[in-house]
Amino acid sequence: MDAITETSPEPQLKKEHPIVDRLIESVKEKNLSDFGRKTGERDWKDHKVNINDIVINTDGPLIEIGGPTEGGYELIDVDALPKKLIVSNISNNAPIYDSAGELIEYYGRVDFLADGKNMPIKDDSAAGVFMSGIPTKNDDKSFIKEAHRVLKNKGLLLIQGMGEINLDYIQQLGFNPLLIRVFLYFPGEFKKPFFLSGNISDIIGIFQKTDKNDYSNEATNWEKIIQESKETRRKLFMPKYDIKDGHLLNDAERINGLGEKCGLPLFYKLSVQTDWHDLTAHEAFQYIASKNDIVE
Repeated sequence: MDAITETSPEPQLKKEHPIVDRLIESVKEKNLSDFGRKTGERDWKDHKVNINDIVINTDGPLIEIGGPTEGGYELIDVDALPKKLIVSNISNNAPIYDSAGELIEYYGRVDFLADGKNMPIKDDSAAGVFMSGIPTKNDDKSFIKEAHRVLKNKGLLLIQGMGEINLDYIQQLGFNPLLIRVFLYFPGEFKKPFFLSGNISDIIGIFQKTDKNDYSNEATNWEKIIQESKETRRKLFMPKYDIKDGHLLNDAERINGLGEKCGLPLFYKLSVQTDWHDLTAHEAFQYIASKNDIVE
C-alpha cells in the first residue's frame, strides 16, 4: 500500500442535521401505515445505478476495514464483484469471541495490517471501502471520516450495522445513497419481546462519494427514500422434504431454525398484534411465506 502523502481537510459540517431524523420518523410512520406498528425493516434502491459498473469504472482497490466479515454483506455479494476485496485488520487474523469475551478462533485471511482510523493509503485512491460491525457509535466517526479521505470521487462506501448518528454523518459528508436497509425494533409493541429489551435502529447502506455537499438540495432526495421504500424480502430456503430420510416436512419442521434469517416478526412463538395469541406453526409458516420468497 502507498503511504499517506497528505491529510484531507476536516469536512465543514452543519450544526443542525434534521434530514436523517425525519427519515427515521418517516420509517416509523410508513411501518405504522403498512403493518400497524413501528417495528419493521425496509429497503430502498436507486435503480438507475449498477454497482458493478461503478466498481469497473472507478480506478483503485476495494478495501475492507476490520475484515474479513464472517457471513459476508447483506446488500451485496462481494465474491461476485469484478475486483478482489483487499482485507485489512489490526491483527493478522480476525478474532472470533464467545459471549463471555473469550477467544474461540481466528477467522479468515488478512491482506495487510492497518488501523481503520489511519489507513496507509493515499487520499482519493480507493474505489470502495467496506466495513461491518465497526464501533462507530456516539461521537466516534473516525472510521467513516477515514473512508471518506481514501475514497475517490464516485467511490463506494458500504457500511453494515450503524445507527442514526452515523447515517447523519455520512449524509453530511456528501455521500449519495444507492442502497439502504433500515430496521427498527420496539419491544413495547410485542406482548412477548423476543429481541433485546431496548429500542433498536440499525442501518445498512451503500453510498457513493460525491464532490458536492449541498445540504439543502439533498433534503428532497433523502426524504423520498422512505416513501419509495419497500418491505424487505429475502430468499429463504425451506425444503419440503427431509434431507436425511425424505419424509414430508410439516410446517413446524420447515420453519425450525430459521430464526433471524426471517426478519421480524417471524419467530415461531410470536404474538400477533390483533389479539396477542401465539402463532400456530401453520400461521407462522403462512406469515413467513407472505413476507419472504420461499425457495423449496
